[in-house]
Amino acid sequence: MIEGRAPGAIRYEWKHRAHVGTNVRHHRAEREVIADRLRPSTFGLVAVRTQARDALVGLGWKVAIAGAAVQEAYARVGTAATIDVLIREALRRCPKPTSST
Repeated sequence: MIEGRAPGAIRYEWKHRAHVGTNVRHHRAEREVIADRLRPSTFGLVAVRTQARDALVGLGWKVAIAGAAVQEAYARVGTAATIDVLIREALRRCPKPTSST
């Protein structure tokens, strides 16, 4: 078993094999709690999508087109994607620019 906080206060301890099943269930529950803490908040997810949409608008696309592209991209890449991945994926869904000349 490993306990403590890195880097200086980590404690190692060997447990008897008879307790392995109990420890596995306990550690699985701990992993689920940690995973919940690492999930981005709803506010954070909305902020990332808004920033990605604003980036596309800054590149010249209309708000509606940029918003739709980000929505489609978000559905594809999911909540774990970074903003740069989301923007790249959204750009793939934007219409190709047409030449004005």
